[in-house]
Amino acid sequence: MRTVRPVSEAEMVALFLATEYPSSRTHQHILQVLQREEWPPRLIEQPNLHDAQENAQRRSILRAYRGYGKTPDSFESLPLDVEYLDYFEGFPLDVRWERAMLSQQELEQVQYIEYDYWVELSGGSRLPRDARKKILAGDEVFGVSHQGVLQMAEAFHAGVQFPTLILVGKNRESPLVVLEGHMRLTAMVLAAECIPTELEVMVGFSEQIERWGCY
Repeated sequence: MRTVRPVSEAEMVALFLATEYPSSRTHQHILQVLQREEWPPRLIEQPNLHDAQENAQRRSILRAYRGYGKTPDSFESLPLDVEYLDYFEGFPLDVRWERAMLSQQELEQVQYIEYDYWVELSGGSRLPRDARKKILAGDEVFGVSHQGVLQMAEAFHAGVQFPTLILVGKNRESPLVVLEGHMRLTAMVLAAECIPTELEVMVGFSEQIERWGCY
Protein backbone atom coordinates (compact mmCIF):
# COMPACT_ATOMS: atom_id res chain seq x y z
CA MET A 1 0.00 0.00 0.00
CA ARG A 2 1.33 3.40 -0.97
CA THR A 3 -0.02 6.57 0.62
CA VAL A 4 -0.99 9.33 -1.79
CA ARG A 5 -2.16 11.97 0.70
CA PRO A 6 -4.09 12.29 3.93
CA VAL A 7 -7.74 13.33 3.60
CA SER A 8 -10.33 14.74 5.95
CA GLU A 9 -13.41 13.08 7.37
CA ALA A 10 -15.39 15.60 5.31
CA GLU A 11 -13.90 14.22 2.10
CA MET A 12 -14.82 10.67 3.11
CA VAL A 13 -18.40 11.69 3.91
CA ALA A 14 -18.72 13.53 0.59
CA LEU A 15 -17.44 10.50 -1.33
CA PHE A 16 -19.72 8.11 0.58
CA LEU A 17 -22.78 10.23 -0.22
CA ALA A 18 -21.76 10.75 -3.84
CA THR A 19 -21.57 6.99 -4.42
CA GLU A 20 -24.82 6.18 -2.60
CA TYR A 21 -26.95 9.04 -3.93
CA PRO A 22 -27.40 7.45 -7.41
CA SER A 23 -28.01 3.97 -5.95
CA SER A 24 -31.52 2.55 -6.20
CA ARG A 25 -31.11 1.16 -2.66
CA THR A 26 -30.31 4.43 -0.93
CA HIS A 27 -31.29 7.32 -3.23
CA GLN A 28 -34.75 7.73 -1.74
CA HIS A 29 -33.41 7.76 1.83
CA ILE A 30 -30.96 10.54 1.01
CA LEU A 31 -33.55 12.47 -0.98
CA GLN A 32 -35.95 12.35 1.97
CA VAL A 33 -33.32 13.97 4.19
CA LEU A 34 -32.58 16.67 1.60
CA GLN A 35 -36.28 17.45 1.18
CA ARG A 36 -36.94 17.45 4.92
CA GLU A 37 -34.12 19.93 5.55
CA GLU A 38 -34.79 21.87 2.30
CA TRP A 39 -31.20 21.39 1.20
CA PRO A 40 -30.24 21.34 -2.50
CA PRO A 41 -28.87 18.19 -4.19
CA ARG A 42 -25.73 20.15 -5.12
CA LEU A 43 -24.51 19.47 -1.57
CA ILE A 44 -23.85 15.95 -2.80
CA GLU A 45 -23.46 16.43 -6.54
CA GLN A 46 -21.04 19.39 -6.29
CA PRO A 47 -19.53 19.32 -2.79
CA ASN A 48 -17.41 22.22 -1.61
CA LEU A 49 -15.07 20.71 0.96
CA HIS A 50 -13.81 24.17 1.94
CA ASP A 51 -17.26 25.17 3.21
CA ALA A 52 -17.63 24.18 6.87
CA GLN A 53 -21.41 24.55 6.81
CA GLU A 54 -21.71 22.24 3.80
CA ASN A 55 -19.46 19.68 5.47
CA ALA A 56 -21.67 19.74 8.57
CA GLN A 57 -24.79 19.33 6.45
CA ARG A 58 -23.38 16.34 4.60
CA ARG A 59 -22.37 14.75 7.89
CA SER A 60 -25.93 15.29 9.12
CA ILE A 61 -27.29 13.54 6.02
CA LEU A 62 -25.06 10.52 6.59
CA ARG A 63 -26.11 10.50 10.24
CA ALA A 64 -29.81 10.67 9.36
CA TYR A 65 -30.00 7.64 7.06
CA ARG A 66 -26.92 5.60 8.01
CA GLY A 67 -26.42 6.47 11.68
CA TYR A 68 -22.94 7.93 11.16
CA GLY A 69 -21.63 9.50 14.37
CA LYS A 70 -24.50 8.30 16.53
CA THR A 71 -23.83 6.97 20.02
CA PRO A 72 -25.69 3.84 21.20
CA ASP A 73 -28.15 5.97 23.21
CA SER A 74 -28.85 8.49 20.45
CA PHE A 75 -30.62 6.40 17.83
CA GLU A 76 -33.66 8.62 18.12
CA SER A 77 -36.80 8.03 16.09
CA LEU A 78 -36.65 9.72 12.70
CA PRO A 79 -39.51 10.41 10.27
CA LEU A 80 -37.81 8.26 7.67
CA ASP A 81 -37.86 4.65 6.51
CA VAL A 82 -34.26 4.13 7.60
CA GLU A 83 -33.46 0.45 7.21
CA TYR A 84 -29.72 1.28 7.09
CA LEU A 85 -29.69 3.43 10.23
CA ASP A 86 -27.53 1.01 12.24
CA TYR A 87 -24.78 0.57 9.62
CA PHE A 88 -22.26 2.75 11.46
CA GLU A 89 -23.20 1.55 14.94
CA GLY A 90 -19.96 1.18 16.92
CA PHE A 91 -17.90 2.87 14.19
CA PRO A 92 -15.01 4.80 15.81
CA LEU A 93 -14.73 8.55 15.33
CA ASP A 94 -10.92 8.70 15.53
CA VAL A 95 -10.39 7.27 12.04
CA ARG A 96 -7.42 8.67 10.10
CA TRP A 97 -8.32 8.88 6.42
CA GLU A 98 -6.02 8.83 3.42
CA ARG A 99 -5.92 8.23 -0.29
CA ALA A 100 -3.71 5.26 -1.07
CA MET A 101 -2.68 3.04 -3.96
CA LEU A 102 -3.26 -0.71 -3.71
CA SER A 103 -1.73 -3.36 -5.95
CA GLN A 104 -4.02 -5.90 -7.61
CA GLN A 105 -2.87 -8.52 -5.11
CA GLU A 106 -3.67 -6.22 -2.17
CA LEU A 107 -7.06 -5.37 -3.66
CA GLU A 108 -7.99 -9.03 -3.95
CA GLN A 109 -7.24 -9.47 -0.22
CA VAL A 110 -9.75 -6.80 0.80
CA GLN A 111 -12.59 -8.40 2.76
CA TYR A 112 -16.33 -7.91 2.64
CA ILE A 113 -18.14 -6.70 5.75
CA GLU A 114 -19.39 -9.21 8.32
CA TYR A 115 -22.87 -9.46 6.81
CA ASP A 116 -24.76 -12.65 6.04
CA TYR A 117 -25.12 -12.12 2.28
CA TRP A 118 -21.43 -11.35 1.67
CA VAL A 119 -20.26 -14.07 4.07
CA GLU A 120 -22.42 -16.65 2.30
CA LEU A 121 -21.50 -15.45 -1.19
CA SER A 122 -17.80 -15.84 -0.40
CA GLY A 123 -18.22 -19.24 1.25
CA GLY A 124 -17.29 -17.81 4.63
CA SER A 125 -13.94 -16.28 3.63
CA ARG A 126 -15.31 -12.78 2.97
CA LEU A 127 -12.91 -12.60 0.01
CA PRO A 128 -14.17 -11.44 -3.40
CA ARG A 129 -12.12 -14.05 -5.26
CA ASP A 130 -14.21 -16.75 -3.57
CA ALA A 131 -17.42 -14.88 -4.35
CA ARG A 132 -16.24 -14.83 -7.98
CA LYS A 133 -16.38 -18.62 -8.10
CA LYS A 134 -20.00 -18.72 -6.95
CA ILE A 135 -21.06 -15.93 -9.27
CA LEU A 136 -19.48 -17.51 -12.36
CA ALA A 137 -21.04 -20.85 -11.40
CA GLY A 138 -24.45 -19.17 -11.23
CA ASP A 139 -24.80 -20.11 -7.55
CA GLU A 140 -27.21 -17.50 -6.16
CA VAL A 141 -27.38 -16.64 -2.47
CA PHE A 142 -30.70 -15.86 -0.78
CA GLY A 143 -32.28 -15.69 -4.23
CA VAL A 144 -30.34 -12.57 -5.22
CA SER A 145 -29.58 -12.41 -8.94
CA HIS A 146 -25.99 -11.88 -10.12
CA GLN A 147 -27.12 -9.97 -13.20
CA GLY A 148 -26.33 -6.54 -11.77
CA VAL A 149 -22.77 -7.32 -10.72
CA LEU A 150 -22.08 -9.16 -13.99
CA GLN A 151 -23.21 -6.08 -15.90
CA MET A 152 -20.92 -3.95 -13.75
CA ALA A 153 -18.04 -6.31 -14.54
CA GLU A 154 -18.76 -5.94 -18.25
CA ALA A 155 -18.73 -2.15 -17.86
CA PHE A 156 -15.42 -2.28 -15.99
CA HIS A 157 -14.02 -4.50 -18.75
CA ALA A 158 -15.19 -1.92 -21.29
CA GLY A 159 -13.23 0.80 -19.54
CA VAL A 160 -15.84 2.43 -17.32
CA GLN A 161 -14.21 4.19 -14.37
CA PHE A 162 -15.81 3.32 -11.03
CA PRO A 163 -16.03 5.68 -8.03
CA THR A 164 -13.28 5.25 -5.46
CA LEU A 165 -13.70 2.39 -2.99
CA ILE A 166 -13.76 3.26 0.72
CA LEU A 167 -11.95 0.76 2.96
CA VAL A 168 -11.12 0.56 6.66
CA GLY A 169 -8.58 -1.28 8.80
CA LYS A 170 -7.04 -1.30 12.25
CA ASN A 171 -3.61 -0.36 10.93
CA ARG A 172 -1.49 -0.87 7.84
CA GLU A 173 -0.72 -4.48 8.79
CA SER A 174 -4.33 -5.51 9.50
CA PRO A 175 -6.94 -6.77 7.02
CA LEU A 176 -8.81 -4.12 5.06
CA VAL A 177 -12.61 -4.29 4.95
CA VAL A 178 -14.95 -2.58 2.50
CA LEU A 179 -16.88 0.30 4.05
CA GLU A 180 -18.48 1.33 0.76
CA GLY A 181 -18.24 -0.33 -2.65
CA HIS A 182 -18.95 -4.08 -2.31
CA MET A 183 -20.55 -4.40 -5.73
CA ARG A 184 -17.79 -2.42 -7.43
CA LEU A 185 -15.07 -4.48 -5.76
CA THR A 186 -16.80 -7.70 -6.80
CA ALA A 187 -17.18 -6.46 -10.39
CA MET A 188 -13.48 -5.57 -10.51
CA VAL A 189 -12.46 -9.01 -9.33
CA LEU A 190 -14.78 -10.59 -11.89
CA ALA A 191 -12.83 -8.67 -14.53
CA ALA A 192 -9.51 -8.99 -12.72
CA GLU A 193 -7.47 -8.77 -15.93
CA CYS A 194 -8.59 -5.13 -16.18
CA ILE A 195 -7.50 -4.08 -12.69
CA PRO A 196 -4.59 -1.62 -13.06
CA THR A 197 -1.20 -2.29 -11.53
CA GLU A 198 -2.19 0.15 -8.79
CA LEU A 199 -5.70 1.32 -7.91
CA GLU A 200 -6.44 4.42 -5.87
CA VAL A 201 -8.72 3.88 -2.87
CA MET A 202 -9.70 5.78 0.25
CA VAL A 203 -8.64 4.05 3.47
CA GLY A 204 -9.41 4.80 7.10
CA PHE A 205 -7.38 3.47 10.04
CA SER A 206 -8.35 3.22 13.69
CA GLU A 207 -7.12 0.96 16.47
CA GLN A 208 -10.76 0.88 17.61
CA ILE A 209 -12.21 -0.33 14.29
CA GLU A 210 -13.03 -3.76 15.72
CA ARG A 211 -15.78 -2.09 17.73
CA TRP A 212 -17.64 -1.69 14.45
CA GLY A 213 -19.84 -4.77 14.15
CA CYS A 214 -19.29 -5.14 10.40
CA TYR A 215 -15.50 -5.39 10.71
